[in-house]
This record gives sequence, structure tokens and C-alpha cells, in this order.
Amino acid sequence: ERFRSLTLSDTTAGGGSRPAEEREATLRARLAALESMTPAQLASQRVQALLMPDAPAQLVAEVESVLAEIRPPGYRMAAIALANADTRAVHASVSVPTLVIAGDHDQITSPERSRELHAAIPGSRLVIIENAGHLACVERAELYNATLRAFFDDVEGR
Repeated sequence: ERFRSLTLSDTTAGGGSRPAEEREATLRARLAALESMTPAQLASQRVQALLMPDAPAQLVAEVESVLAEIRPPGYRMAAIALANADTRAVHASVSVPTLVIAGDHDQITSPERSRELHAAIPGSRLVIIENAGHLACVERAELYNATLRAFFDDVEGR
């Protein structure tokens, strides 16, 4: 009733949808990294997983700079929330037009996880953006934005 559409970009049903052992290992690794590194060190470690292996150096540096601005308490809470989130119970009840977008080289939330969302949400559309990692909206901004515009135009009947 409140939304005309939904876009899910480079995401999953949440860590709570994964086996407990996998979920706990991922959370432990994130929290250990947070405890043992500065935000700048954490950004340096994480940036490569967010982008294509051959991402331009300038883009890598820009993303790393933004990541270095994380606030450890917020990152900790987000890591815990992501590890425990499980939205599978509501997927079948999503009744608005839904677009699921993923980068074809996403190392954080694989395209397969996006396909799972697409399969679970009735009538959803899936777009896999080629030559993009987890930050498809940054790496392939023009194509990503065109995909969003086309979806919104369709939702609005234009």
C-alpha cells in the first residue's frame, strides 16, 4: 500500500537464510576484522571483493576512501543484523513490481543468490549486469541507471 515498486540490488534474503555454521563463520570473520583493523585497513582489505578484479585504479581508490569512513559501532551492528536477517517468509507476499539486480562477478552476494530472490518473489524481474561486481551501481553506473529508469518507466506506465 505504501510502495509502487521494489528494487533489490546486489542483495540476498539475509545471512539468517544460510546454514548456521556458514552464517556464524562469516559474522566471526567480520567482527574479528573490525576488532583487529582500523577502518582504513578494513577498507583496504574489503575493496577488492566489492569490485571487478580489473577495476580501474582510480575507482578502487575512490571506493576504498569511502569505505575507510565507516564507523566501527555502526559496522558492527550492521554485520550482526545482516547475519541474522532472513526475509524468506515475506517473499511470496511481495505484491509490487520488483526488480532484482546483480553484478555478474559479485563476490559478496553471488548472482545465484539474486536468482534465488527472483525465484521466490512472484512476478519479479532479474537483471544481471555484465562486467560488474558487488557495486554494480558504481562500476556500471550508466547501464545500472538505465535499467532502473526502464523499470520505473514501466511501473509508471510510460
